[in-house]
Amino acid sequence: MPVNAARRPSDAGPAPAPPLSVTRPALLVGGSDRTFRDLIWSLLIVANRLPRYPEAFGRFLGISGAMYTVLIAAAHTQGPGGVGIRALADYMHLPPPHITTTVGKLVDEGFLAKRPNPNDGRGVLISLTAAGAAALRRLAPFQSEVNNVLFEGIGREDFHALARLMETMVGNSARALARVETLDRARRAGKGE
Repeated sequence: MPVNAARRPSDAGPAPAPPLSVTRPALLVGGSDRTFRDLIWSLLIVANRLPRYPEAFGRFLGISGAMYTVLIAAAHTQGPGGVGIRALADYMHLPPPHITTTVGKLVDEGFLAKRPNPNDGRGVLISLTAAGAAALRRLAPFQSEVNNVLFEGIGREDFHALARLMETMVGNSARALARVETLDRARRAGKGE
């Protein structure tokens, strides 16, 4: 065989295994991280598809997906007097200025109302208007059909386990992202970037 000739796959031998992408024993199966990597890939696929649902729900209502997301979050978090911007932002894990801007658009569209917060002279309380409530009622059949398909084949116990796991993952993902940013800054500083 000439020195520069490419080796055929059958001559190459087994490919070297990539290093483990996780070392927590609970996440390894037989010393392999394959199941973990498959899970991460599945999560990425679902995460890539999930934003399409609020976009579709928003289109149904004639608003953007971001506006729909704030609208439905406000509907589910408002108490008898409404919900504050900070509480809504905390629930959605988004910065308050983003929520304020989107709430303003929803107020302009007539889906939300805001009034001064009697307990905080600088704050406001957000609540659904009659038009906002009616819009969500019109959306409900479409939304429930989509959500029923999304969770098809998932029983009650699996659903509750998934809900608990995702709540944990929300907190873990925030801490992991902070770690990514710390490690990335340290790497860049070490390279003089």
